[in-house]
Amino acid sequence: ASVLGARKFGGSRRAMVGAAIGGVVGLFLGIPGILLGPFVGAVLGELSLQRTLNQASRTGFGTVVGMAVGVAGKLAVGIAMVGLFALVRLY
Repeated sequence: ASVLGARKFGGSRRAMVGAAIGGVVGLFLGIPGILLGPFVGAVLGELSLQRTLNQASRTGFGTVVGMAVGVAGKLAVGIAMVGLFALVRLY
């Protein structure tokens, strides 16, 4: 989802690859790494294309938005699954 967020906010292919790599690297750095890895990866990907820091941070922000939307979607599906399980179990 973070890769799609980077793309939606005008990120390049390098930003999407950077966000994906940042996400994988962030897994080994705990909670801060998971949250900051995709952002930093997308920003570095954009900066490697000589984009301004403002443009790169916009793409990084899009990555964070995409990640938040993905987490919210997973949470909604999880709650729906628990609700359906409870409904089937009770009736």
